[in-house]
Amino acid sequence: MSGGATMMDLTIHRIDLMKYMLSRDFTAGCATLQHSAMPVPLDDNIHVIAEMGDGVAGVISSERFCPVPGDLTEFYGTEGSLHLIEEATNRFVADPPSSLR
Repeated sequence: MSGGATMMDLTIHRIDLMKYMLSRDFTAGCATLQHSAMPVPLDDNIHVIAEMGDGVAGVISSERFCPVPGDLTEFYGTEGSLHLIEEATNRFVADPPSSLR
């Protein structure tokens, strides 16, 4: 009914990125979907623990109302790490332009 909420709007992209970057499919997982702040009672907080075989595991977290303006994806391995950071303005934190006040 919602058109997706957090799982379909945000988390699915993190799952796709994890599968692409690691060239693996999920073999097991556990997740929680919670409603905390959205006006309509939909999932706005998602936490996933995923196993991908060969000892590879990961954690995915997505939420709608994070006070931190940004998006972070990190991969840690035995030979190094990769940090992907996208700075974004969170509409719930940023000061709106004077035309919108």
